[in-house]
Amino acid sequence: MTRDTVRLEKGLVYTGELSAGVPHGTGKISNSRGEVWEGEFAHGQLVKGFYSVSSYGARANPINGKSGGVNKLVLVYKGEFKDFQYHGQGKLMMKDSVYEGSFEDGLPHGYGKCIDSDSIYEGEYARGKRHGVGFITLPSGEVSEGVWFNDLFQHTAIRPFSRW
Repeated sequence: MTRDTVRLEKGLVYTGELSAGVPHGTGKISNSRGEVWEGEFAHGQLVKGFYSVSSYGARANPINGKSGGVNKLVLVYKGEFKDFQYHGQGKLMMKDSVYEGSFEDGLPHGYGKCIDSDSIYEGEYARGKRHGVGFITLPSGEVSEGVWFNDLFQHTAIRPFSRW
């Protein structure tokens, strides 16, 4: 294995360990938009590590879908990857929220916890939306358990046994 800096397609620059001319081992990929992928690479693919970006523009928060307006977006992800997308267990941190849990194809999927300025939600996600059984805690301290469908609260969960 060698260590070098190479230019990849689409304006990407890789610095790190190479095997047969492709990223393999510890390394870092960056581009001119301020995006950085850093961690463990296997056969050209990032498998575990960090992703960060710092940019300006109107973007929706991928965790809660709210528009951030034209503000500086700061996003950091630490966890597992597949095809350069968040996949497996990870933590996504943004200016106004934090999600920690399971990801699939770049979106929260499975069980996770999201903390933002409006609430704390812990429960099931499907394709980036609250979907299934979950708990939500509001700033007032009120806690509700219920079922979500496509990110909308449907009804209070019914349990066969009491917690008491």
